[in-house]
Amino acid sequence: MTYNTDMDTYADTMIRSIRFEVGCVFTPVSMLLDACVITSSRGTIAYVGSKADAPVSDSARRIEVPDLWLAPGFIDIHTHGAMGIGFGVGENLAGDLEQYAGWVLQNGVTGFLCSVVAEDS
Repeated sequence: MTYNTDMDTYADTMIRSIRFEVGCVFTPVSMLLDACVITSSRGTIAYVGSKADAPVSDSARRIEVPDLWLAPGFIDIHTHGAMGIGFGVGENLAGDLEQYAGWVLQNGVTGFLCSVVAEDS
């Protein structure tokens, strides 16, 4: 399965885009081997699909990493925190959220929903 924008937009998206050639790409519905992901100069995904079928541009920065896999960012839908951070515990919730967000981003999590622990009454 191939995901792409309208073919007429490739002239614009390929000017300063990045072409990632990877061993595997995970999409919401499939796993693509020997695949390619192209991002536009605006930072949006312009193409996901077979490397053989991908549009070609001499101006796109090309990154070949055949041993790596690409996957969408993960969303953790239930977390109480980690790394000594507990949501709803302590006085610095904003600082804790910022510190936790930086840590999970390094591990592939691009969004999360905080779960708090209620105090016993």
